[in-house]
This record gives sequence, C-alpha cells and structure tokens, in this order.
Amino acid sequence: MLNFHRDSILHRADKIVRASGLRKYFCLWALGAIAALAMPPLYFFPGILIGYAALYVLLARSGSAREAAWMGFFFHLGYFMIGLYWINAALLVDLSFAWMIPLCAIGLPALLSLYGALLGGATKLTAKKYSFGTMPHAFCFVALFFLCEWIRGHALTGFPWNLTGYGFGFSDYLVQTASIVGAYGLGAIVAFFSVALACWVLGCKRLLAASGVLLIAMAAFGVWRLPAAAMDTVPDVRLRLVQGNIAQELKWDHKSIQKNFYKYLDLSTLPAAKPPTHIIWPETAVSFLLDKNPEAMAAIQEIVPVNGAVILGAPRVDYADPSSPDPEIKNIYNSILGIDSNRTILFSYDKSHLVPFGEYVPLPGWFGIKKLVSGIFDYTPGPGPQTVTIDGLPPFSPLICYEIIFPGRVTDGTGRAKWLLNLTNDGWYGNTAGPYQHLAEARMRAVEEGLPIVRVANTGISAVIDPYGRTVDQLPLGQGGILDISLPQSLPTATFYTKVIK
Repeated sequence: MLNFHRDSILHRADKIVRASGLRKYFCLWALGAIAALAMPPLYFFPGILIGYAALYVLLARSGSAREAAWMGFFFHLGYFMIGLYWINAALLVDLSFAWMIPLCAIGLPALLSLYGALLGGATKLTAKKYSFGTMPHAFCFVALFFLCEWIRGHALTGFPWNLTGYGFGFSDYLVQTASIVGAYGLGAIVAFFSVALACWVLGCKRLLAASGVLLIAMAAFGVWRLPAAAMDTVPDVRLRLVQGNIAQELKWDHKSIQKNFYKYLDLSTLPAAKPPTHIIWPETAVSFLLDKNPEAMAAIQEIVPVNGAVILGAPRVDYADPSSPDPEIKNIYNSILGIDSNRTILFSYDKSHLVPFGEYVPLPGWFGIKKLVSGIFDYTPGPGPQTVTIDGLPPFSPLICYEIIFPGRVTDGTGRAKWLLNLTNDGWYGNTAGPYQHLAEARMRAVEEGLPIVRVANTGISAVIDPYGRTVDQLPLGQGGILDISLPQSLPTATFYTKVIK
C-alpha cells in the first residue's frame, strides 16, 4: 500500500514536471503558497512540510539545474506573495502610492525569490555527486536551505521576515529549541523534516525515522525547559504601556497632531491599582520635535511618575549650528527618548536599521520614488544596538519597529541588557497578518536571547513576553488603551544561542 502511494506521488510529480510552463510553474507557486500558511497567524505547520517536501521531489524529477532554479523561484514567489501580502496595505494609507502596489505585490516577492532560485539550482547541481533521495544529498539540501535563509537575512539590508523556523511558533514547547539553534537553526530543522518526508517518497526511510526522533527530542526539551509556574518579576518595577490606536492617516496630519498627543497624555493618567513607575509610549507617538515645543515637554513632565520616567518614540534632530537662532537641520532620527520629571533627556536611542523606501530611499537618483513616511528628509541611521541604564529599571536594549526581526542583532553583545524594549507602529498594515507576524518574531527573539520583551505598539499588538517566548499579557490589535504590567525577570544564565551560536 505504501509503495502504491509513493508511486502515485511520483507519477503526479512527473506530470507536473512535464506540464507546459505556465501550468507547471503555477503548481510550484501554489505549493509555495501552501507553505506560507505555516506562518502566523494561521500556523498551519503541515503546509510548510508538505510544500518543501513536494519541492524537493519535483527538483529530483527536473531535467536541469536551470529548470530546478526556475522551480525554486516560482515556489518561493508563492511563499512570499502570500506571506507578505499585508505590505500592500501600507500603500493604501496615502493613495498617491497606490501605483506601487504591483511592485510590492510581485516585485518584492520576486526579488526575495532569487534566494529560492539559488536553492533550487544548487540542489540540482549537488545531485551530480550525491543522488536525490540519499542521506548525503538530503543533508546538502538542508545546508543549502540554511545558507539561503541566512543570506536573505544579511545581504544588502537583510530581510529575515517569515523565516521558515517561525512555523514552530504554534507550540511553546517546540520553539524552545531556538534557545540552542536560533531561528535560522529552526529553519534548517524544517528543511530536514521536509526532506525526510521527500526521501521517503523517493525510497529512503531512515531519515523519516530520524526526523521522528528529533521531533520527540525537541518536545522533550521544551517540556523540560518550560517552567510550569509563572515567571518571577523585577521588584518595584511597574510599567504602563500606552496604545493610542491612532489611524496612520491621522498620525502625521497637522490638524490631528495635538489631539494625538493629548490622547497619549490622557491614557497615561488613567487611575491604576498600583501606580506605574515608568510610562512607555510607542514609536513616534510624538510626531513633532520636542526640543522646539516646551509646552509639550511641560505636559510630559506633569505625568512622569515619582522617581520614574516617560519613555517614548519621537523624531530627533542634529543641527548644523546649534547656536544659530534658526539652525539648519543636519540629521533627523527615528528615536526613543527617556524623560524625567526635570525635563531631562535621560537617554536617546536612534534607530539604526532603517526600512528601505519607508524611512529612506536607497539610490534616490535611480528609483525616482519618494519615501512613505512623512517629511522631506530621509532618516539617518543610528550607531547600532546599545544598552541603556536609567534609575529604577534593569539595563535594557531599545529597538524600534522591525529591528526586532533580526536574529542575533538585538543587543550590543556585552551581555549587560536584562530585557528588550521594542517600540513600533504597525498602523500601516491594518487588520492583516503583518502585526501578528511581527509579534511572533519578537517572541522568537525572547527565546533566543533568554530575555523578556516589552512591546509597545501604536495600534497593537502591545505585549509583555517572558524569556521563554510566552505572551504574559497583551492589548489586542486595533484597540486603544493601557496595559499595566510587571517586568519578568531575565533567565539567570545566557542561552546556548547567545553564548555560542550568534
């Protein structure tokens, strides 16, 4: 019976490979789309296993490395078009950018799919030495898979969004393996499970048994690692996360700026059972220059908790000549500021990993495209991750928006940070998969680093995440309000991933 099923699968694979170009590549696209369903919020994990197993079998039946490269390209075109569909929502906030929707809907996925073409072509070329369906070739596929995902996360500006390892996010137990191998390592495990299934179809059964053993080991490790009780919290720290839920089209509207600001002030002063020690607003909650607005600084001063601070996102500038009565702006930053009751700026952190075409335009003379974020200036990148120390809080690493998605690049490497603070604004993307995927990637950083994460978002999802990646509490998407939380303790020792792998 099993041989019959394998023969039937191989017969169907041959039919796809022999089909006309359009039909063949649509089948590859559809398989990639099915694989994308494993990403948040659906977490249909079988989809990614079936998808990549089918890709491997089809690569085995392909006639050349060139054909295999096209197969890898169209498979990943489906994966990225479905997994990243939500990016197009940002172009509908300002309809003058709507003409770019085809570029984002197809162009960006096509660019990312070049890594899939590399995977497909290289997998076929390695078959000159090792036959498809053998253990050596299967491990070659896993290694190539890992390499392609790693390159995607680092080449040019890097874009490690929807790494395949995030498919394990459906299980708090299985995802604990990220504390050893990280998100890229989990992706390699996905590839191993998939190729084991494919090799069974091609006649090799040993890898399927090995993948079963690995799955059991991952589950056992997760059960052993996860404590049943709630995490201890940092004494005498009470954080108020403020989620304004301000629509993106109003965020930079000059008529709404003051109203938006006072909404954050009002939410910050709502009564609490236990008064907060620190109040945190999201990315660019303040959409004007605080150094030019003493009235706003005075209003913030009024809400600063005793011996605490207000931490908020706001633009910050350097001036060419600060002593000039009307100084010229030299640089503008997307920043996090800490402000105390004396109006002192306790710290500033400037976003270092900027979003191409969102916060700056790469090679502006080539593209002729303006950036999506309001303002005539491109943002200037900051120096990189840093550890911030202020009174009343454990040392922390601040991150803005998608800086949280980069594995191994969320702290300054000194080991001093005890938690991660992520301010973001996902209001661009509405009620789509994007904000859920962004939250899932933050959860993965918590597991990798063994550090809790406090995430404050304009429209959601604001959350506190413990160092095991579990969401302790959250404010849902599209709802304004506050979240008063205690700060979970970090793990007492660094994870294997932070000590060895990253």
